[in-house]
Amino acid sequence: MFFVQSKGTVSSFDETVKLSFPVKTIKYALLFNVPFFIFYTSIPSNETKYIWLQKYVEIHLNNKNQKWQQQESVTITFPEENDLSSNIEKVNELLTNHRATSQSLAFLKVYEELVFHARNVLSGEFGVGHTCVIYCYKLVKLNWLINYLASNTCVNIERMSIFNMKDAFEEIASTNIIDNENRNVITEQLKLLSELKQIIISTESREELGCENYGLFPF
Repeated sequence: MFFVQSKGTVSSFDETVKLSFPVKTIKYALLFNVPFFIFYTSIPSNETKYIWLQKYVEIHLNNKNQKWQQQESVTITFPEENDLSSNIEKVNELLTNHRATSQSLAFLKVYEELVFHARNVLSGEFGVGHTCVIYCYKLVKLNWLINYLASNTCVNIERMSIFNMKDAFEEIASTNIIDNENRNVITEQLKLLSELKQIIISTESREELGCENYGLFPF
């Protein structure tokens, strides 16, 4: 799901497509967590450009014009690649990235709780394993995000098994014993999850650096 505001012009697009856009509408768009896109159409050219407004503000506008909120309007520059006819795939990519970002916040919260309790288990508080099982199930619900992050990085998803870790915690809690096999399972899975955490943390800075230095536009 995403919102769209459509704009049109009776003029042909220049080589660089720009649009004067009201600040009050930008502020309104920022109230929503749902992606808000601007579609800008040239009627004579039969072309439509697009931009993800909230991400444009976050990555570009806030860095280039920190006083933009005091203005009546700002000029939005559309990336050349953001053409609805020739590159609609990018819209799907942006929406997928938004879904990943939204779920990443939940992942980080669950991960930190799991690590805290898992350390207690590994230190001998075996009954805490029951709590770790609960957080393992919460991670299972984030399986789409885990697969998405792993598929775009070098994290070895084939070695990841939340269910194996869950089973290890269950066995430890029920037997009040930890053997080397279960310890190794837990340690390895936490290491893989830690790699995913680092990917999430570094994503925002990579987006800003990519936009600033390499002409990559995550909006």
